[in-house]
Amino acid sequence: MPNFGDQPATEGSGALYAEAVRVLSQVRSTRYTGSFVVDEDTGRFELNCSGFLSLLLYEVNPSALATVDRSGKHYRPRAEDFHRSILRAGPKGDGTGWLRLERVSDLRPGDVVAWLRPAERSASSATGHVMVALASPRLNPARPGEVLLPVADCTLSPHGDLAAMQGVGSPESEAARAAPPNDASAAEPVAGQAREQAPTHAPGQTPEQILTPGPGFSLGQPRPPQVEAPSAIAPGLERGSAAWLAALPRDTREPGIGGVGSGVIGLAADATGHPVAYWWRGGVSRHRLVTSIMLGRLE
Repeated sequence: MPNFGDQPATEGSGALYAEAVRVLSQVRSTRYTGSFVVDEDTGRFELNCSGFLSLLLYEVNPSALATVDRSGKHYRPRAEDFHRSILRAGPKGDGTGWLRLERVSDLRPGDVVAWLRPAERSASSATGHVMVALASPRLNPARPGEVLLPVADCTLSPHGDLAAMQGVGSPESEAARAAPPNDASAAEPVAGQAREQAPTHAPGQTPEQILTPGPGFSLGQPRPPQVEAPSAIAPGLERGSAAWLAALPRDTREPGIGGVGSGVIGLAADATGHPVAYWWRGGVSRHRLVTSIMLGRLE
């Protein structure tokens, strides 16, 4: 893993970051699956996103893992359970070992990002997605309104990677990103479940305008605004430099198989810096997906 020079904010997040990097170095064979098969002797990791985070927490902070609410009768917490627990903890914590971060710019290595499944992904069986930050975020120099964040997770569909980032900021890359796909095979894979299909919308209506918050708003979290994030977002964030972009991890996971690995996601924030939407493949995805996003940290 590249060293971005960023430091975790707490002892807990530092331990989670170190364990994530250690596990990434152990992977020899991996795939995304609802089961849970881990054999470090052979480097075999077959699990899903919440299983991956649970694996890390079990090693570094089992008490924090034990406090995560479990919806239904599931043996391990799901993505929506991590989302709910971080929401409940609040910015000052609630004695469970978790803290909730308010702004994207607060993210540091070892922090957790948990989002709910967007409404347009209703066919997916996943409740959302969880991942661990590998570095502090930076503004995407090629797309106003997007924050790039390197993450470690377990997914069925790759995130953005070094190959996509190398041309970022060039007129060619921006033109290619803005161009509509030539066929259905060009659609982006989203949320680790299915390939993204271009949404249908009325004439004059942008894809962002038809995006609606995902399920889970009965939990009490505020509904994210369904407006395009302004260009000047996430106060306190620097623009990603050429050297920072060059150091971003390359996501080598194969679509449809996936597994444990690292890549780059994109986040959009409102004027206060609170996350309101994501791009599954940071810097690459054509459409952002609006949903409720929680940023968590271990104390």
